Amino acid sequence: MLLRNIVWRVHQRVGDGGALTAVLAQALTGSYNALCERWSKPVLLARGVRRAVQAVVEGLSELSQPPQGEDDLVQWLTPLLARSSLAKFRRDV
Repeated sequence: MLLRNIVWRVHQRVGDGGALTAVLAQALTGSYNALCERWSKPVLLARGVRRAVQAVVEGLSELSQPPQGEDDLVQWLTPLLARSSLAKFRRDV
């Protein structure tokens, strides 16, 4: 139920990335549980995970760039459309 909630929140916020979110959440949960079993202070571990997530989000935010025009959009969408069922609409982009 928790994973479903996380995936839904990502979908509402950005509209995509649900599968990636599920895979990452499952991997993090498994690793976190294994570390909690070996370490006696899970609260400190959780704090470290939160700090790491915040650092990653900030780093990705600095790297992200909005599209500057139609050329950027076409350049980013063409590889995606070539591999999807939307390829037939490629000319409309």
